[in-house]
Amino acid sequence: SKYCRLRIDNNGGAWCPKHMVSRNLNEYLQIDLLSQHVITSIKTQGRFGKGQGQEFTEAYVLEYWRPTFGTKWKRWKNLQGKEVIYFFID
Repeated sequence: SKYCRLRIDNNGGAWCPKHMVSRNLNEYLQIDLLSQHVITSIKTQGRFGKGQGQEFTEAYVLEYWRPTFGTKWKRWKNLQGKEVIYFFID
């Protein structure tokens, strides 16, 4: 999506799902890197909205796929076995 770029304020500067997000929904953003890569970091930003944006994700999970997995996706875990990445706002 042209709206899911860091430090750009087009349409509020954020990708948003079609429907209002709730804990019961399973919204996702899927990115095809076209070949196998090693991901070393991920950056996220909330909706900027010309400085008025208040919306941002509080937590998310990452899943990845390789051709050897068939149709299954695998959930990323950190060294402690935690799957959910939480954001803390100062």
